[in-house]
Amino acid sequence: MFDSPYAAAPSASAPPTGLFLHPNLRDAQYFTVLTAQTLTHAHHLVDRITRVLPNYEPTFPDSPFVTLHPSSTEYAVALRQTPKLLDRLSDVLCLVMDMAELVRNVHPDHKWVQEADTVYEVLGRYMNGLNTHQGLYEALKLCRDTAHDPPLTDSERQLIQTFMNDFEKSGIHLESARRQRFVDLSDEIQVLGRRFLGDVAAGQNGNAEAAGVGKTTLIELPQADELLNGMDKRFIQSLPRGGAFGAVKGKPRSSRFVPTYSWEAQMILRHAPNSQARRLIYEGSNAYDSERVGVLEDLLQKRGELAGVLGKESWAEVQLTDKMAKNPSNVMGFLGSLAENLRPRAMEDVATLANMKSAESSSLGRLTGSKVYAWDRDYYTEKLAASLAPGARMHPIGQFFSAGTVVQGLSRLFNRLYGLRFVPAELRPGEAWSSDVRKVHVMDDVEGLVGIIYFDLFNRPNKSPNAAHYTVRCSRRIDNDDAVGDRLPSGWDWSLGMTGVEDFEGVRVKGKEGRFQLPLVVLTTDFVRPTVEDGPSLLAWPEVETLFHEMGHAIHSMLGRTEYHNVSGTRCATDFVELPSILMESFISSPDVLPLFARHYRTDMPLPLEHFQTHIGLSNILTNLETNGQIMMASLDQKYHSPAAGDPNGIDTTRIYHDLQAEMGVIPPVPGTAWQAQFGHLYGYGATYYSYLFDRAIAKKVWSTLFKDAPLTREGGEKFRNEVLRNGGGKDPWEMVAEVVGDESLAKGDWNAMEKVGKWLD
Repeated sequence: MFDSPYAAAPSASAPPTGLFLHPNLRDAQYFTVLTAQTLTHAHHLVDRITRVLPNYEPTFPDSPFVTLHPSSTEYAVALRQTPKLLDRLSDVLCLVMDMAELVRNVHPDHKWVQEADTVYEVLGRYMNGLNTHQGLYEALKLCRDTAHDPPLTDSERQLIQTFMNDFEKSGIHLESARRQRFVDLSDEIQVLGRRFLGDVAAGQNGNAEAAGVGKTTLIELPQADELLNGMDKRFIQSLPRGGAFGAVKGKPRSSRFVPTYSWEAQMILRHAPNSQARRLIYEGSNAYDSERVGVLEDLLQKRGELAGVLGKESWAEVQLTDKMAKNPSNVMGFLGSLAENLRPRAMEDVATLANMKSAESSSLGRLTGSKVYAWDRDYYTEKLAASLAPGARMHPIGQFFSAGTVVQGLSRLFNRLYGLRFVPAELRPGEAWSSDVRKVHVMDDVEGLVGIIYFDLFNRPNKSPNAAHYTVRCSRRIDNDDAVGDRLPSGWDWSLGMTGVEDFEGVRVKGKEGRFQLPLVVLTTDFVRPTVEDGPSLLAWPEVETLFHEMGHAIHSMLGRTEYHNVSGTRCATDFVELPSILMESFISSPDVLPLFARHYRTDMPLPLEHFQTHIGLSNILTNLETNGQIMMASLDQKYHSPAAGDPNGIDTTRIYHDLQAEMGVIPPVPGTAWQAQFGHLYGYGATYYSYLFDRAIAKKVWSTLFKDAPLTREGGEKFRNEVLRNGGGKDPWEMVAEVVGDESLAKGDWNAMEKVGKWLD
């Protein structure tokens, strides 16, 4: 199914349909109709929710809803429905927005991409308006504070709190002048964030001019032939040189030039024997740029001011309110505990590199010493890998990892753990956006069909190269939706056709009342496409890891079975969402799991264990040094989003970075550099970059508790499925972790719990 270039062709006998089985979405222009229907449906739901308020005002003149009197039975029923209706409002918008997000990243037709961009912008703007909708906020508060019969359930209260946090992060509880300041600052932060990310992308692509943010940065290597001696001569000759007829005029002909953060720069850092060449590349790539650093510092200061508008001391305090960590102090406790455990071993890694440097210096008669600098790390890591496994290249393992064998292995793994299996499903004409797409039904041994995954694994022009997991449709209970109460136009397809013919009435779930919406997920990667001439797509080891990681997210979405869309599957706390995907890293490294997915695509022979262990060993060298770097970045993220950002004299990000590197790092900082201007995650992850390390620590503890001794046990899989995957964000994540690892003290989620987690990653 995945190894043949023709396996995904839709059945010629099947009737045509639209995208994701939507009967009408056969043309990009129908997105306009879909958007209009979605907005109408959203208006009706908003009016249903807010009609319990005495100052209720209809969204549009001919609204079928009127103000309800508090003494009426209908009022009590309507108020009790508030959490469900608000969740449905979110679901109605996300069904189309999430689909549009996918389309604009993967669809090969520019018309579809343009229409999807418009849809996303229009509905995104509308959703931003809902986040500051005073009526929705007041109705939600009223529901929360009213005694109901029957009372609100724990899951409803959890959902209400999730919505309340989202509303208050948008400044809805502020008086008008402060709320306007909130809006203005949010707009400024968005502009600065886009500019900061543009600067990062330009620097890493080595082409700032093409990105429209400045001039291309080239690093000069004077006397290049001498500096690069020992590297491939063809590589050296491919670099632009100076001189009257060279690519860079006005510079000596003996100089050659390298774009910052280019593959050429990486080649020199990894393979140039001359440390001066490596130093010039490192310093040039990370040179202090006042304009780019200024953008970052403006961004951080605006976030600090926005936190003040919200009545918080820092942006970190704003961001962590609804996270497992709860507050900045707990995050720093976790990072401090982690750093204390890891630093001695990270220093041992540096000592290993220092020994490599000293030995090379002695053999070549150089007096360079053994101190390891930032520009030495990649070079001596490469030499260390070569010395540890000189024959590794004699045993290529790619032929044991075709896309098909790996996906088949994942099906086998999930069958052992959860009683799931992947069953190839026929695509109807028009259902998918590309001939590359493969469709799989995820079947449960007991429940039957539990979800659908569309795999879009192969590269093509204009497709985003980033691996991603898109939840186009979440699971949620749908048999109690009361669609009639939405009072939509007669005969209108209120379901938007998104359910398709397979699951219109939803599916049943073992141990739960009602019927549930079938989750629909898309996995995209950038693998080489299979061809008749070259055979299947053979994956490099990092690509196998990527597929396992993204599949961890997909299974979280598949098995999430909460009452509500807004807390289903991966819609949980940011510092908890990576747990299932990171846990997959332990499975992929287990010798017991290896035979399930590492098989030769022609002979089906399993990969010899000794070859696998050699490659795993190489990929795991200097892991403590790598983790120390992650701790550094997470700590820097916290310091940048601390009250320091509100200093009236401004925040000096370079000084903070160098001080932290000197205090916590194991390789000294480099004067004149400002690496932080390349730290793009400061925008998207602002104050939550610790999450990956945090979930790594939890995943390691879960693995050692449930799977280490028996990785393929159904008992461990069922416990993880029932306690974590099913609950999504519908249960306190600390309670889930405490149950899985058998430590009740963790359920408090306090500073002691954070510190304890910090000691798990050893």
